Amino acid sequence: MGKGKDTEIINEWILYEKAGKNNIHENRDGYVTNLSRNRYGEKEDAFWETKSHRTIRAVQAFENEEQVKVTIETVHAADRENGIRYFFTAFHNHDFFEMIYVYRGQCTTTIEGKAGTLYEGDICIYNLEAVHQLGIEDAGSVVFNIIMKKEWFYNTLIPLMDNTNPISGFFIKSLYHIASPAGHLVFSLGEGGEAAFFLNKLIAEFREKREMYQNMIYTSLAGLFISLARQYESRIADRSIGEDKVDMVRIITYISMNYRDITLKALAEHFNYTERTMMRLIRKYTYRTFTDIVTEFRMNRACLLLKENRLSVEEITTELGYGDRSYFDRVFGRYYHMTPVGYRKEYGN
Repeated sequence: MGKGKDTEIINEWILYEKAGKNNIHENRDGYVTNLSRNRYGEKEDAFWETKSHRTIRAVQAFENEEQVKVTIETVHAADRENGIRYFFTAFHNHDFFEMIYVYRGQCTTTIEGKAGTLYEGDICIYNLEAVHQLGIEDAGSVVFNIIMKKEWFYNTLIPLMDNTNPISGFFIKSLYHIASPAGHLVFSLGEGGEAAFFLNKLIAEFREKREMYQNMIYTSLAGLFISLARQYESRIADRSIGEDKVDMVRIITYISMNYRDITLKALAEHFNYTERTMMRLIRKYTYRTFTDIVTEFRMNRACLLLKENRLSVEEITTELGYGDRSYFDRVFGRYYHMTPVGYRKEYGN
C-alpha cells in the first residue's frame, strides 16, 4: 500500500466522518459548543478551568489489548445542521500519551494553562498527566487524535531510540516522573516527508484493520518517532542534556537494554559512579529504586511474551533473567494479582 493509497483511505474516512449524522458534539459528554449555555464557563467550570479537570484512564479509553487508537475530531454535517460551528473538549488529563495531528486547517490547544494554535501539518505530543484542552473552531479543520498506552513505549520504543535524543528523553522522563519543564512536544511535518509517510500509514492501517494491522501500526509509530528524532537533530545542532548534570535518560535506557542480567554494580561502573551514588541518583530523579525499574521492564516484557504464546513459562522465566520459576511466579503475582499461567489463559493470543 503506497503513500497515494494511504491518503485515499484517510480522505474517504474524513468524508464518512464529516457526513455522519450521529456525532453531535452538543450531546457528547466532554464537549462544549457555541450552542452551550454560559459560553464562558458559568454552566460548568470543568470546561474552562484547568484547576478543575477530568481524569481519564487507559482502561476507559482503550478496548481490550489495544495499544494504539486513532479518532477524528472535526465538525460533522449533523453539527452544522444544528448550528454548531465549533467545539472544545473539557480540560482533562490521562495516564496514556496523546498525539494531535492537524491534517487540515488548524486547532487550538491549551496545555498546563498555556494556549496556542496548531496549523496544518503540525503534530503535538502531550506529556503523561498534562492537563490540556483541544478546540476545533473552523468547520473545515480535521484533526487526528492518536492515543498510545504506556506499555508500548516500555516494550518497543525506548529500546529502539537513541537515548541522547530529546524525543526519547521526553518519553522516559514522563514515564519515570523525572522533573521536566516540557508538557508537550510540537513538530511540523512540512520539514520532512519521511514522518508524514509513517503517520499516514499508521492512520490508514487503523482505518482498514487488515490482517496484522496492529503490528503495522506499531512499526509505523516507531518509524514516525525515529523520523521526528532525525528531524530534531537536523534542526538543533547542540545536543546539550540541559542543566542536569546527571543524564537519567541514558541510565534508564541502559537499564531497558540490559534488564535481563543488569546489576546495580555493573550499572554504576558503566556510568562511573559508586553503587551508593547510583542508588541515590535513581531514587532522587525517578522516585523508584533500581530494583523497581528493573522489575518494571521485566514485567512488561513478561506480559508481551505470555500473550504471544511462543515460549513456555519456563522459557520466559529464563528469558527475563530469573533463575527460578517459583520466584518469577511470586514477582508476577505481586504485580498483576494472578499467575503467569492465569495471565496467559486470559490474555494470550
